[in-house]
Amino acid sequence: MGLDEAIKRGRACVEAGADVVFIEAPQSIEDLQAIGTAFKDVYLFANMIEGGKTPVLSGEKLAEMGFKIAVYPLSGLFSATKAMMNCYRQLFENGTTAGLTDIVSFQDFEEIIEVPKYRELERKFSVD
Repeated sequence: MGLDEAIKRGRACVEAGADVVFIEAPQSIEDLQAIGTAFKDVYLFANMIEGGKTPVLSGEKLAEMGFKIAVYPLSGLFSATKAMMNCYRQLFENGTTAGLTDIVSFQDFEEIIEVPKYRELERKFSVD
């Protein structure tokens, strides 16, 4: 129904007591600016999805426009998907993952998932 209708509905939500306003899929930077201008002293929520309808901007730029909450909910998943595709392409084409360069080491992975912490808990609570 368009941006004007979305802003109208957002204002109705604020009047009804909403704590946060989320306008779905603004199509341009100008739309984002219009939303920021339309809502003062309201928590505005921006959903940044690479390849979606809304231009992906930095949190800083969104804050300048009046947005107080910005999420990038699929960025990690998109990155992980590409990395997995590269890994399995390497495996398919070469029969091995040897030679992958953009990969975390086993030791670094253990640190990331905090294996030492869990080993200590295991030692602390194990029964001999």
